[in-house]
Amino acid sequence: MPFSGGRIPRHRIPASRSQRLHGRNAPVAARLEKLRQRLVAGKLATLLVGSLPNVHYLTDFSGSAGALLVSADKAILFTDSRYDLQAHQEAEGCAIRIVKGDALAAAARAASSAAPGRVGFEGGALSYQAHRQLRELLPKAKLVPTTGWVETLRMQKDSQ
Repeated sequence: MPFSGGRIPRHRIPASRSQRLHGRNAPVAARLEKLRQRLVAGKLATLLVGSLPNVHYLTDFSGSAGALLVSADKAILFTDSRYDLQAHQEAEGCAIRIVKGDALAAAARAASSAAPGRVGFEGGALSYQAHRQLRELLPKAKLVPTTGWVETLRMQKDSQ
């Protein structure tokens, strides 16, 4: 589209994939609630979710950088400034925090100040180096690896 008349052309921001396919966001509130029930059963204060397919499933956020911190009463999506607008448009049922640097590290710092105690993390999705970083960021927390918590929820069919 040629530029003319000194006006900046306005572009329509595309809807998320889910909005295009279904006309509305996926029912992430119910998914988060099911995960919160697992938190209570596992006696965890919070869960750090760093696997992007799991972050997408729980929030409907489709960006390529992000982490999610889930507690009994809230969920916070951490991503960088490239995804500010996208996160606010797509992510449902959670607060958004725009951070500089590693989103999972920012989520871990928030976990340390929000709810000390037992902090879960995706054991199968975390590298050794990332685990060491979590230990440094959460020295007073008991780190608890989880296996397949979100993946098990993803296997269950919901209304979408």
